[in-house]
Amino acid sequence: MSKKIWIGMAGIALIAFVVFVIQVGNRQQEVIRIGAILPLTGPAAEFGKTDRNTYQLGIDEVNLAGGINGQFIKLFVEDGQGDPKSSIAAFQKLHSVHDVQIFLTTVSSVSMALSSLVEQNQVIMFTDAAHPGIAKASKFIYRHSNIATDEAAIMLKDAMRIQKNLKLGILTVNDDYGFSIESAFRQLEETRHEFELVGVERYNKTETNFRSIVTRMLLAKPNYIVVAGYGKSMGIAIRHLRELGYEGEIITSIPFIATPSGMIVAGPALKNVSYLTFAYEDKPKALEFGRKYQDRYSSPPLINAVLDYSIFQLLKNGLVQVGTSPKNLQQYMNTVSNFNALSGNLTVSEEGDIPAELIVKRFTSNDIQRILEGK
Repeated sequence: MSKKIWIGMAGIALIAFVVFVIQVGNRQQEVIRIGAILPLTGPAAEFGKTDRNTYQLGIDEVNLAGGINGQFIKLFVEDGQGDPKSSIAAFQKLHSVHDVQIFLTTVSSVSMALSSLVEQNQVIMFTDAAHPGIAKASKFIYRHSNIATDEAAIMLKDAMRIQKNLKLGILTVNDDYGFSIESAFRQLEETRHEFELVGVERYNKTETNFRSIVTRMLLAKPNYIVVAGYGKSMGIAIRHLRELGYEGEIITSIPFIATPSGMIVAGPALKNVSYLTFAYEDKPKALEFGRKYQDRYSSPPLINAVLDYSIFQLLKNGLVQVGTSPKNLQQYMNTVSNFNALSGNLTVSEEGDIPAELIVKRFTSNDIQRILEGK
């Protein structure tokens, strides 16, 4: 074969390769990349897995309908383990390797740890974590969730309704969420002077033996105890409070209702325990979504799934309206008012907060029976 023919064939091959690379690049650009940094292992894994399933459910619905403006969505998921260091590494991988510009996450300590990276890289992040400072940490962060200051105010209102001479004790997880709950109550004590904070005890999120912690708490003689945190450890704390003779009022912060393992561990000790939950819990739209989720995953969603689906609804609408640019999405989010989402009509505050309405309920014998039966 002559040299000219070889050169001609090589030229054709080179052109074909260039065309292939361009086509692959175009296909990659046609995919909207969303990165989720979630606790798929560790104490917060229960609601991390619900987050992942809910976001994937929403994305699959969009893709089956043809995508957004001709682009399909791809979800890249990393297990941040609910740990700030692991979550920072996950962020760096998603941003540098997969060119992710849109992030989803949860857990206060993780959200706070990622905030400087979000601001530095000018990407956008959505979270359902409760620390009051999260949305303030960057103009590119938006939070749809319970907020610790709101939780404390509502729990205090319930406590003062029940106890006229309120002596409050707090058992709180030793992380950013727990610190924010404790801080909120201390501020309320300083400003309102209507109750006495008689004791605060912190515990590790993997704690399994609360007997010494509870003993110290009971020495302060509280008549109303707030248990704040998430996961199995909360259930153990409640059980040990009852086993060591505490007969007074107990209320749990909202993550407890989103982690069934804690409720199962507490078992009969939950009788007459009050708990925070979301106002949308029994609304028809939320119940309908629960059935859809169960049909897909063969298990009911945790209560935070409604928040996650609502976050995705907001994001989806933003992608339709302004595309994938974080700056454009930021400008869109700052204009959102009375948006009809699964969790209710949502308005974004100047700081980027989208608070969820909270209410107080009390565990009944029937509730406990359903929990123990895994229903």
